[in-house]
Amino acid sequence: MGFMNDRLGQFMPTGINGTNMQILHVDTANALATTLLPSHMQSLICFVLEGTLEVNMLGIPVFTINMHSQFAVRAGQTCHVRNLGGIRASLYVISVSVALQ
Repeated sequence: MGFMNDRLGQFMPTGINGTNMQILHVDTANALATTLLPSHMQSLICFVLEGTLEVNMLGIPVFTINMHSQFAVRAGQTCHVRNLGGIRASLYVISVSVALQ
């Protein structure tokens, strides 16, 4: 298993056998900006490491989530997050490849 440090807000995956672990820093510079969490053929489990985020997924009411909380994104589902606080928000994202049928 690898470790990565992302200082620029980019996905830097590392992992084993279809499972990736990533740290995503969500921008604070623009309060209206959202960040897409690309799920494609993967289910995502997201843990908020710091900050407060607004989560917007198609078909689910928008919700707010804080540090030490988690949420999941089904494979193929569109998900955007937006930083609501004045401090950096960070997500630890675990993606697991799935076979869509």
